[in-house]
Amino acid sequence: MEKVSLLHPEVKKNTIEPYCVVHFFMHNFWMIICAALTLFMGTHLVMSLFITPSYTSTTNIAVTSKSISSTNTVLTYATESSSAQFSALLSSPSLLSNAAADMGYSKFPGKVLSSLIPDSNIIKLTVTSTSPRLAYTGVLAILNNYDRYTEYIFDSVVLEISSAPTIPRKEHSASVRKTAPFIAAAVGAVGVCVLLYMFCIISGTVQNPTGVNEKIDADLLATIPHEHKRRTLKSILNRQKKSLLISNAATSFFYAESIHQIRAQIEHRKHRRGNKTFLVSSVGENEGKSTVAANIALSLAQKHKRVLLVDADLRKPAQHRVFEQVTSSEKNFGTLLQKESLTPEDLIDALVYRKADNLFCLFTGVPCRHSTSLLASERMKQILEMLRKHFDYVVIDSPPLGYFSDSELLADLADATILIVRQDGVTDIMINDAIDSLELTNCSLMGVVLNDMRSLSTISNIPLLGKSYSYGYSYGYGYGYGYGYGKKSGYGYGYGKKDGYGYG
Repeated sequence: MEKVSLLHPEVKKNTIEPYCVVHFFMHNFWMIICAALTLFMGTHLVMSLFITPSYTSTTNIAVTSKSISSTNTVLTYATESSSAQFSALLSSPSLLSNAAADMGYSKFPGKVLSSLIPDSNIIKLTVTSTSPRLAYTGVLAILNNYDRYTEYIFDSVVLEISSAPTIPRKEHSASVRKTAPFIAAAVGAVGVCVLLYMFCIISGTVQNPTGVNEKIDADLLATIPHEHKRRTLKSILNRQKKSLLISNAATSFFYAESIHQIRAQIEHRKHRRGNKTFLVSSVGENEGKSTVAANIALSLAQKHKRVLLVDADLRKPAQHRVFEQVTSSEKNFGTLLQKESLTPEDLIDALVYRKADNLFCLFTGVPCRHSTSLLASERMKQILEMLRKHFDYVVIDSPPLGYFSDSELLADLADATILIVRQDGVTDIMINDAIDSLELTNCSLMGVVLNDMRSLSTISNIPLLGKSYSYGYSYGYGYGYGYGYGKKSGYGYGYGKKDGYGYG
């Protein structure tokens, strides 16, 4: 495969998704508009300030003999010998000086050009000036003054006006003035488009499954297609924003099937290695890890009796929002970690059982201070040991790897980790750095899930359980991390709620 060597090393054409390029252009379309408008107005200003308008008036003058008794040979010689001299006379400084005085100027307001038409006795006189009036009156002033010189210098020939002076109606540079700003705007827009395209292809983000295989030091577990949040007419009219869960009947088959593919690999992992606890994390925020973790737990609960979903993101918990669950201090994972003594009964009381989904959940309702020390405590190890004994599968939602060390602490305690990577999100360098940090823990990385996959193709080959399915659904995200660090009080918590459909 041919490689494009730009700022980012080894950018391959098959790792570039056209949809991401189009989306990048649409997101930065304002830059194209600004560049086009700037060059349009700049060129128009330059043309107005530095290019003087010009208008030209033209007349033809015939050189004829005064004597009607001369032979044709004499007449021809007289006119031919005098025409060139007349041509030079019409643009002479002395004649132009008198013409300028008649016009009321100290200097002739224009450019005069007189030329002899080949093989004829016709002199073409043109006057070019900054206005139609000056050009026309300039020709008239020259015609009114040339007799003063010719009657004393040329006694055998006379000048006769063969065509009246033309009145200028169109500026010479009018077409240039009109087209130049548009040409400059087009050049500016194309230039910015080229720069945007270069920035897009050298961004280093993962844009398609080929990009995962080429750039990421981990296996590709599955590709989750772009899924529309509002799939019913009622939800569109009411602008409802609900979580994307496979338990919702409106969820598409392709989206649900991609989640089931991940479930199948988790089941295989447990059967082969006996793993029970699976950590779901991401490199950055808003990559959909919480939504994917919730759906993996729901998919497992459809086949197995005892499945638990743990919201271990103590900094910005999201699972209670995903399931629209009202939490209390008694049923709170953070409260369990802060207890001085913990019994199995305390753990059971903190669980929330969703009968419709056959799923147990351990929510974290509010952010917890000192989350790192809580997750590194012996209490956390004790809780996980209890969970392993009572559940077939434990799915753990964690904070992003790129921001905090919490995920690395959880990875040390979990059996396997699944890394969620959103299409065209963070760079491959950041993803590989996160994978390197996971390799330093006791946890085994199962692989990468490419989330929110979109394409311009109607049918794309996404391997789902050995088949190919079409994708093209929209899938969004909603909540962002916001942490503020103080000098004395430690750190605070904040939510940056954005327009979106899922949870990071």
